[in-house]
Amino acid sequence: MVKPDEEIPDIMAPHIEGPAEVNVWDENISYSIVGLTSGKFTVSSNKVKINKMTETTCDISILAGKAFSFTLSFVSEDNETISKVITVKSF
Repeated sequence: MVKPDEEIPDIMAPHIEGPAEVNVWDENISYSIVGLTSGKFTVSSNKVKINKMTETTCDISILAGKAFSFTLSFVSEDNETISKVITVKSF
């Protein structure tokens, strides 16, 4: 059931698919870009490592034991940037 004030994401618009919440020390968390064909992923924190990346996917690991948040961004070959804020939860 959707609450009236809850925004429904446009699944046809380019977006990053993957979890919005992860845990400290998580490894090999997979993300992919939907709606764009090729580009590069970046992260806004040195507490996150991109382990593996293709033109449309990446696997990351969390290198910290405390809660924080960071932005995972995808920059397409046409310089279009799609971002997703990810929250790292502690136990």
